[in-house]
Amino acid sequence: MRTFILFSRATTDANFDMENLYETGRLDLVARCCLNALWISEHIRDNAQFIVSLNGGPKPPVAIRFDGSKLGDIFPSEKGIAFVIKKALKAVKDENWLACHQGVFVARKSFQDLIKDASNIYVLDSKGEHISKANIKDGTFVLGDQVGINAKELAFALRKGKKLSLGPKNYLASFAVAVVNWCLDQK
Repeated sequence: MRTFILFSRATTDANFDMENLYETGRLDLVARCCLNALWISEHIRDNAQFIVSLNGGPKPPVAIRFDGSKLGDIFPSEKGIAFVIKKALKAVKDENWLACHQGVFVARKSFQDLIKDASNIYVLDSKGEHISKANIKDGTFVLGDQVGINAKELAFALRKGKKLSLGPKNYLASFAVAVVNWCLDQK
């Protein structure tokens, strides 16, 4: 199973504007990462999951987990994903995972809680070991939004994981997810 964890500063307010995902702290980016993590053309990857750690206002943190092996009834588009995120934000209660849609779960878990529960962690960073040289079949791939992971959270993730590079350039998060999937699909 491959897991992608995205640290995001996007909103935790369920009343966001579906027509302007950019202004929500970049829920558009979250949706694109989710799409690239879980969808291949016309079907869903059953060997992958995507977890977003939402850290924007008004009530962070919120973690939303999309499980490809159970996922259903989501239109593969930014708005389709945003609709499910809105539903999850309305449903979130406490630190226990709650099913809010077929294959989608929500909890008040911090980024550090997600890292504690993860194994085989690779933090995507241009200064890490190149993915082509690493002997990776699956794992937990950690990345940040358009700003990146803040220093405190990054240091915490690196205590349990190691840096993995896609090359000397920093890529868009959604592109990095697609590249990791492509590289793992080649093995």
